[in-house]
Amino acid sequence: MKKTTSSRGFKIAMLGAALAVSSAAMAAQAATPERFQDRAGHHVSHEHGHKAHARHHGHKYMHGERLYQRAGLVVPGYGVVSRDFVDGMGLNDDQLKLIEDARKAARELREDRKERFKAEREGRVERYKSALNPAEALKQADERREQAQAERRKVDEKWLAVWDSLDTAQQERIGEFLKKRAEKSQERAQKLEEREKARDAARAKSDTKSAA
Repeated sequence: MKKTTSSRGFKIAMLGAALAVSSAAMAAQAATPERFQDRAGHHVSHEHGHKAHARHHGHKYMHGERLYQRAGLVVPGYGVVSRDFVDGMGLNDDQLKLIEDARKAARELREDRKERFKAEREGRVERYKSALNPAEALKQADERREQAQAERRKVDEKWLAVWDSLDTAQQERIGEFLKKRAEKSQERAQKLEEREKARDAARAKSDTKSAA
């Protein structure tokens, strides 16, 4: 019974993680790669105990990357708006230029982080050729985190400029789009939980009959 409950919780958590990507806004756009990179460094010291954990976060990272690469625009603090939706809004040239500027900044940040992550991965063995210094390692991790936050904030500012360029009607239209998507996501999560509960109840009943 414990394994069944754990399985249900894991599946719901996975769905929740996927849905969170569409509602975590710009924090997901940059913070997700950052978390993956930071945790990857952590896995170096706990390689054998956290391989499955690393694969799980790697999958989430790739999913988030694909989502944001296809983004029409991002509303900081709320989520991604699809390109099809944005294309149908009839935005003016100035608004479209701001969007392209934000997309370009986000792409450049992603590419820069990929290169840094690659360099860090390739240099992991070098870290063990000298005496271990956990205090210095933590200090460097903090510095990387601060740098990532500063870089992410620059991209956030560009998306905020896009939002500020929209008129009230356009902002409300986007707000309604994000609201409906969040409601649909919540409905799917609830239905999944109900199905899992029904399966658990059926299994428990079957187990009881078998035990009898």
